[in-house]
Amino acid sequence: MIATALKAVRHHVRAHVLICGAVGTVLTVLAGSAQAGSFVFWQQRTPMMPDFVVNNSANWQTILTIVVPANFLAGHGHACQATASLDAKNPGGNLIRQYYFFTVTQNNANPPISSTGIERTIELRNQPGVDDLDFLPVSTNAVFGFTANAPQIIRLLGRKEPGAPNLLVDDAVLSIICV
Repeated sequence: MIATALKAVRHHVRAHVLICGAVGTVLTVLAGSAQAGSFVFWQQRTPMMPDFVVNNSANWQTILTIVVPANFLAGHGHACQATASLDAKNPGGNLIRQYYFFTVTQNNANPPISSTGIERTIELRNQPGVDDLDFLPVSTNAVFGFTANAPQIIRLLGRKEPGAPNLLVDDAVLSIICV
């Protein structure tokens, strides 16, 4: 029963992500390069792409990247909201700790693991006698200030805890809206 409910939630989240992505695309096209106004960017990993493998415990790995060109920030800065979601596939195994970390960053490909409120930590394992999840949806968001006339790089990053098995990211989306 719980598995059926989680599948329904997962399909609802996917539909929501696809709709948000479509709206983002339309807003991006309509905004053009109106530097003084609002703008939207987004990137997506779809089920048609190979799964992204989170296999590094020493450094963050970039799952998705958005580069906001300097010409979108001409003359003044912007306040921006970045939102990221992904589906993490359960790697199996039943180690003591199988933790995985996900975060969104601005102009930083390898930040320290911290408790900023942006970083998300999940644990996925196969425990005997428990119907564990096959997928776990993960979402995070952050507010960034973009400075005028400088390109900005927003990344969705993933990392595993030392000793944890590799984790697959099935699909993911990263979007930014700036005003």
